[in-house]
Amino acid sequence: MPGLFNVAVDALIVDGGKVLICKRADDRDHAPGQWEALGGRVEQGETLEQAARREAKEETGLEVEVVEPIYTFRFLRGAEKAEHLGVSFWCKYRGGEVKIDPHEHSQFLWATPDEALELISDESIKRAISKLEEKLVK
Repeated sequence: MPGLFNVAVDALIVDGGKVLICKRADDRDHAPGQWEALGGRVEQGETLEQAARREAKEETGLEVEVVEPIYTFRFLRGAEKAEHLGVSFWCKYRGGEVKIDPHEHSQFLWATPDEALELISDESIKRAISKLEEKLVK
């Protein structure tokens, strides 16, 4: 029997060599209280790049430029084990001021890649940030 299947994106937003990470609200159903990159599901009719820009705007109020995909991931979410396949994108900050939705996140931080790797526990996000770090030092 087929299960649930979603496509997701992460937007690794970079400004001045630092990446924006957010701490999930404590009442979230998935990974409450954990630090993460910004992201979400791709909506029908949307490209992956459009989804990354939309999610960045919705979750932070920031305008970003999508540079390139840097990592792909897969995970099962929630009790229903909904499968998610996704792409992490390197995005450059282009404008705006960070405004987080308290229903989504409780904090944000502009972190060096090393600082982000210390705070984030999700292995796929850590791998994406490691790939981003390689790109930033070139």
